Amino acid sequence: MTIQQTITKLKRLDNQILSKPTSFTFYPTQATLLIIKERVFVKGLSTAGKSRNYRSSWVIDRLKAGRQVAFVDLFYQGTGKALPNSKPPSLYTTFKAKKDAKVSYMLVDNDHNFSEKLKKEEGERGEILQPNEKEIDYLTELVEYSIDTFIDKIFT
Repeated sequence: MTIQQTITKLKRLDNQILSKPTSFTFYPTQATLLIIKERVFVKGLSTAGKSRNYRSSWVIDRLKAGRQVAFVDLFYQGTGKALPNSKPPSLYTTFKAKKDAKVSYMLVDNDHNFSEKLKKEEGERGEILQPNEKEIDYLTELVEYSIDTFIDKIFT
C-alpha cells in the first residue's frame, strides 16, 4: 500500500467516525450496561462498590413473601393495578442501551412511578446505575478496540 492509499483510507475512516459515531460506541455501551447489571443484580453493589442490604424491618416481610433478602434487587411491585399474569417491571429489564444518530446512552425506560422508586432507592443507598471509574475505563477500552478493529479491516 502506498502512502497516498493510506492517507485516503485514513480520511475515509475519519469520515466514517464523524458520520456514524454510534457505530463505534453502541456495542461498548451495551457491554458496559451488562457489567453494571451484573454489579447491581448479581453482586448487589452500588456504584461505589458498597453492599446494598435490606433494612431489617423489610427482611421478615420479604421472607414471608418468598423473596430473596441477600441484597436489594429492585424488583418493583408497584401500587397500580397489574394486568392478569403480568410480571412487575424490574430495573434489570427497564435499564437499557439506546442510540440515536450521534449518541449512545443508557437509560431507565419505564413508567414514572418506577423512576420515582429508583430515585428513592438511590437516595437511601447511594447511586447504583452511574458507571464507576472501572466501568468507564472498560467502556473506553471497548470503544478504542472497536475503532482499532475497523482500522484493521480497512488496511487488510
